[in-house]
Amino acid sequence: SKRQLLEKVKRFRKFEIFYGFTEREMMEIFGIAQEKSVPEGGLIFSEESRGTQFFIVETGKIKVYRDTPVGELVYREFGPGQFFGEVGLIDNLSRSANALATEPTTLISINRNNLQLLLESQKEMAVKMYWMFWKSLSTNLRNANTMMNKFFATFQEQSKAAKQQDPETEKPSKKQKQEKLSLEKKM
Repeated sequence: SKRQLLEKVKRFRKFEIFYGFTEREMMEIFGIAQEKSVPEGGLIFSEESRGTQFFIVETGKIKVYRDTPVGELVYREFGPGQFFGEVGLIDNLSRSANALATEPTTLISINRNNLQLLLESQKEMAVKMYWMFWKSLSTNLRNANTMMNKFFATFQEQSKAAKQQDPETEKPSKKQKQEKLSLEKKM
């Protein structure tokens, strides 16, 4: 009903992602949205599942992560007013990670097909929505770069520490090899 849509607009108006949207645009967005409650530990989506919707956190917290051979890799955590899962809307590929509620959470989910139909008819709103997605993707790319830099720095430090602990693992220089060969011939 219109009253329920206005209530959602009022609740979500405070979040930065909606600052540029008019009340009418927000009502149209929430007209295609579904509200979802997720208990602590509840899985929102899993890696390799189809990305057919994106989510906005109203309350609670979400952890987006991937299980790796060396343990869990947390890509990012999301709280009230933040959104996630938009990559699946853009590239229509399988999810690259899992999303889990780390506390009781209320989400708004927006289906890809419904959003696409809405944005095709509302070009101004489409620009705002895609701009929001681009900013998010830029942030995610920067976070990934930071994670890679930290990983490689840690790996490099561990390699150096291992070499210092066990000098036998260091490769001898060409000169050292020649000297060793020369000594062996003399014996």
